[in-house]
Amino acid sequence: MAFLLSKKKKDLIKLAEELGLIVDAGLTKPKLRDLIVKSPDYVEEDVKVMFDSIVKDRISTEEKRRNCDEKSGNMN
Repeated sequence: MAFLLSKKKKDLIKLAEELGLIVDAGLTKPKLRDLIVKSPDYVEEDVKVMFDSIVKDRISTEEKRRNCDEKSGNMN
């Protein structure tokens, strides 16, 4: 369960939404974790796989955006 607090808040929000939970943007990371863990669809191993996928997608998107920004900055 500690793995849920190791990443960014927006990753937790995305996970909660994928689990079909209603998320208030004002929730803290510990409250989001509690919401996810108390979900009827919470199965730790399944959620861990989903969460890892969400984090990998975010990191990949950020890297692509950074590379695009660097390329467009080099063209000037």
